[in-house]
Amino acid sequence: MVKSISTCKEYIFIGETMLKKKRFLLIPLFFIFIFLYIHFSEKKENDVITMVRNNKNTMIAINYPKTKDAHLNKKIENQVSSAYQNFIEQYEDFKSLEGKAEFNVDYEYHEIDDTFLSITLYYYVDSHTLETPTREITSFLYNQTSHEYFTLNQITKNTKELTSYINQTLKEKYGTYVKRTYKEEEINTFSFTVDTKKIALYIPSHLPQFSYYVVHIPFEYFKINKPKEITSAFQYIPKDKVIQPREKVIALTFDDGPSRNTKNIVKVLNKYNVNATFFILGNKVSLYKSDLQNLLNSGNQIGNHSYNHKLMSTLEDSDLEEQIKKTQEVLEKELGYTATVLRPTYGSVSKKMAEKTSLSIVLWNVDTLDWKIKDPKKIAKRGMAVRDGSIILMHDSKDRSVKALEIMIPKLLKKGYQFVTIDELKEVQMIRKKL
Repeated sequence: MVKSISTCKEYIFIGETMLKKKRFLLIPLFFIFIFLYIHFSEKKENDVITMVRNNKNTMIAINYPKTKDAHLNKKIENQVSSAYQNFIEQYEDFKSLEGKAEFNVDYEYHEIDDTFLSITLYYYVDSHTLETPTREITSFLYNQTSHEYFTLNQITKNTKELTSYINQTLKEKYGTYVKRTYKEEEINTFSFTVDTKKIALYIPSHLPQFSYYVVHIPFEYFKINKPKEITSAFQYIPKDKVIQPREKVIALTFDDGPSRNTKNIVKVLNKYNVNATFFILGNKVSLYKSDLQNLLNSGNQIGNHSYNHKLMSTLEDSDLEEQIKKTQEVLEKELGYTATVLRPTYGSVSKKMAEKTSLSIVLWNVDTLDWKIKDPKKIAKRGMAVRDGSIILMHDSKDRSVKALEIMIPKLLKKGYQFVTIDELKEVQMIRKKL
């Protein structure tokens, strides 16, 4: 009987270290809007829209929320589409021997009193043509009842007192970097996030040291209630199963989740009594908490795939550590689960990455190309090109991937393959050495 493996610093490099090479053609803004509209129109439920591309000259990772409100969705869609189009026009045809340009969109999502939604979008662009990466922030405080967007002044008890607090805090926090004071009317133009602990105000700094000055403001200055932090007890019970170490084994893995498809994938896995490993993005955990709980209790494994899909191999030490640490923390907080394995974004590994983490680094040697191929039969055909010990790469944000699984799994079972998680694969390899 195979049990879980303790965390150790060991790297699993099966097959060549490869990048996910994905072709992308520049398309008019009209088609981008159509693409996003289709996503928004599928179902009226909270969701996260994800697009990850590794193109010839660019790397793109976009994550942003889709809410139950069509008007708010359109507002978010316009913001993301505009920023994306600007990036593509500037960098898609740009060629550099030093590397690709990167575009990343991340978000924060908070519900307040079933009335307000606080959504913040973080834009990140990095290129060798830039001295430092550029960062931009836009935010929305949206009243779901009146369908209105609220500014900071509209929720402030006393604007004069708030302005005074902000200027004093800036002086204490940033010292001589801040060479001026801000007026009441200026404060109202800045982006802000409402979370469960405070309201964060973002003031553009125009300095290389800081993209934004950040001021955390207590709720006592505002007329809205402090959001309640929702916690729920969840006990993860590892599922024991019998694996024959002398028989053929393969590991099925999914990147870039969780998504609205995660629960459907788990249904297919349960149908055939097989398991897989899901390499997830930390910024999605909260919105798909129940799906991840079900995933774990069905005997599957969760791995770390960064927090918001930045290119980990080129990040500074502190940013790299944050990408890994934040995902570990949110998994432990929301699920009481500690990930033991890491899949680098875009499959790109660096020496620094190996030095900065105790997690086992896991790549793949069978790529289904489900991000590109639309025909489930063709995806399944690529996924079945395995041998003993193969690690299969798929993505759980694609409907066609679910259909491909229904084709792949029964055929691979018929051929005598056992489906194992990455930790189980690792243990099988250790047992075989002893045998």
